[in-house]
Amino acid sequence: MTRKGECYFYGSQHDKIPDDSIKDLISKADHILLEGFDTRNKWSVLKKQPCAIVIIGGMLFYFSIVRLIRLIRRSPNDMKYVESIATKMGKKIEYVDSSLTEVFLTNSPEIKKLSYGSCIVEVVLLLLLAKVGIPAIGILAKGPLFLSHLLSTPVILLIMLIVIVTAVPIITLALFVLGCNRLLLGINRSFRDPKVIERARELIERGYNVLIVRGSNHKDFIIRGLQKYSVDCKSYPFHNDIGYLYILDLFCELLYGIAVALAQISRPLNKEPLQTKRRHRTSKAHEPLDR
Repeated sequence: MTRKGECYFYGSQHDKIPDDSIKDLISKADHILLEGFDTRNKWSVLKKQPCAIVIIGGMLFYFSIVRLIRLIRRSPNDMKYVESIATKMGKKIEYVDSSLTEVFLTNSPEIKKLSYGSCIVEVVLLLLLAKVGIPAIGILAKGPLFLSHLLSTPVILLIMLIVIVTAVPIITLALFVLGCNRLLLGINRSFRDPKVIERARELIERGYNVLIVRGSNHKDFIIRGLQKYSVDCKSYPFHNDIGYLYILDLFCELLYGIAVALAQISRPLNKEPLQTKRRHRTSKAHEPLDR
């Protein structure tokens, strides 16, 4: 009977280089299973399922934010970093993950419902945003117009264009973070993580020691999945400080607060607030009658 191998899990933060403990884990493993979601066939997927544009657009924007943070911090891709160390140690490396094609071109009714549902939600949100956004743009446009005596018209138009162009990805990001987190979790648990569980189980049963390097949010599902096959996967601590996802959540809340404030400011000035009107009516009721 073949001896079962050992399983190790390292939860990466993606926006940071894995700490020094990763070298010790790599030295213990025979196979390193890395994360690499394939988004190269996005256009062919969108041609066959156009309504997936909301989800795919949000996912690609999310990955762009991660790359931007890496660029700002001048830190390499966490998976490539682990791959380079494992290669020097002579370990076998595999990228075990799904692709956009696998996720969106399957016959899964759940994915189709989510795709169409996300389109409907996006349209409703954009309509609501337009109701607040149109007067808000008018208010924001007053700022550059105040500078008309200092700047030329082309420069003012350029400033307004930059404001509008930068607002689009910010709004897209806000909607994605607020509305697509659960969807991504469903995709991870239905398509991506099961492939890792199956491959790790196969290698462990053949007697190999396996190290799974993946985003920290994949940890619980993968470990529970391996436990069903009587595989005890040892999880190593990862950084729990405030990461970019929490910052994005706070940023979205800030955007919501700004939108509410702009909606209040954009009310016609000649309309009195409801509370003020009620106070006037109350005060008139208590006024003495003319004799």
